[in-house]
Amino acid sequence: ESACGRVTLINFVNQMDFIMKRCNRLKRNDVGRYGMEEAKYRLEQDTLFVQMPNEVDHHSAKELSGRIDFLVDSWQVRHLIMDFEQTEFIDSSVIGVLIGRKRTMERQGGELGVIGLSERAYLLLSKAGVERLIPLGKQERATALK
Repeated sequence: ESACGRVTLINFVNQMDFIMKRCNRLKRNDVGRYGMEEAKYRLEQDTLFVQMPNEVDHHSAKELSGRIDFLVDSWQVRHLIMDFEQTEFIDSSVIGVLIGRKRTMERQGGELGVIGLSERAYLLLSKAGVERLIPLGKQERATALK
């Protein structure tokens, strides 16, 4: 990834924060934050990688979903990879986040992949039946998508 591309991505995310704040979609103090953590985004060609925050719970799920949908729609992303490698806590609201992003990607004609799940998170999601809809696991980028 070039430094120029990184600066452009950061500028775009900052512009997105400003636009969303102006549209009153987010509370003033919550722009870019999910609890105490920030989700990190990286665009490589037509693939958006989202490094999920430390905690994904019902407090952060709505804002996180809105931000990801905004980026997917704005960038015309074909592949969305949600990386849970740094995530230490999830609750059942993550199921809604994942199913909603799958629907968003289907509307775009794209695909969703989930990587970096802990064993506990993997078991929770697979027992809930999410694995039948979305590829889950600690997978390489190339195999995260079907």
